[in-house]
Amino acid sequence: MLDIPRQNLNLLVVLDALLTERSITRAAQRLHMSQPALSAAVGKLRQWLGDPLLVRGVGGYTLTTRAEELIDPLRQILEDIDRTLQKPAVFDPASAQNTFRIAANDAFELVVLPPLMQRLQQTAPQVRIVVESTEGVVPVDALTHGAVDIAWGHFDAIPPGLRTEVVLEDTLACLVRKGHPSIQGTLSLMQFCTAPHLVVALKGNTLPDLVQRRMAESGLTLNIALQVPHMLAAPVIVMQSDYLLTLPTRVAQRYADLLGLEFLPLPFNYPPFALRLVWHERAHRDAGTTWLRQTLQSVCATL
Repeated sequence: MLDIPRQNLNLLVVLDALLTERSITRAAQRLHMSQPALSAAVGKLRQWLGDPLLVRGVGGYTLTTRAEELIDPLRQILEDIDRTLQKPAVFDPASAQNTFRIAANDAFELVVLPPLMQRLQQTAPQVRIVVESTEGVVPVDALTHGAVDIAWGHFDAIPPGLRTEVVLEDTLACLVRKGHPSIQGTLSLMQFCTAPHLVVALKGNTLPDLVQRRMAESGLTLNIALQVPHMLAAPVIVMQSDYLLTLPTRVAQRYADLLGLEFLPLPFNYPPFALRLVWHERAHRDAGTTWLRQTLQSVCATL
């Protein structure tokens, strides 16, 4: 087994020229080297490979059996190195067949994913998207090892080694059914506190806790009648009950439009929270990931 790290890999170029030209003189001319310099390099190759490589035969010099065996694999190695070190190819979304993995939450699937896929159908019809759950935390290991290309969500802290950009700001709003017996058109702070609440307690989602903490600061508490672990069924339950549901504004508006629910602003000021894209430094200059990131930024700018 060759100890490659201790060898001068420039010698591979010399070896390729020698095997192609089958002459030290012509190999030196090909590489624009002096003949003594090339002879010295060939000497190192012979020592490295344990073979004379080029020997005198009838009518001139000829390659040894070992040298002949090296021609094709050496050429493949040099071509692979050349392709690896070339300037990265431009990503062409129209013909790309990449699969991108996005770690995100339910809000992303409801608000961002539909317009994103509509955009991709028009501009990148063969690109495939796989969405995985973030569970409210930055998937550091998945981003580091390339199992996930980009994460999207409301994250409290971004670990070192990751890049991030805010693509949206959102706040909270409420939903009730049309014809609610006590909440119609407006929502007072007293109604907010006394109405039975349906709380979506997604794993890693800190927003419900923040709302309750905000109420506690004013000496108020929420009347939590039902808690569910997923967002999917919550608006349907609201349609068939007198529960009040608090969700991110864009999510609430989307459900209001789809299900005919009444959309109501919070009856108190709630500070906006940032929704971010997060990606690893290793993928920062990758053409495909850059394209996906820019596409997500563009889609989010329309929301």
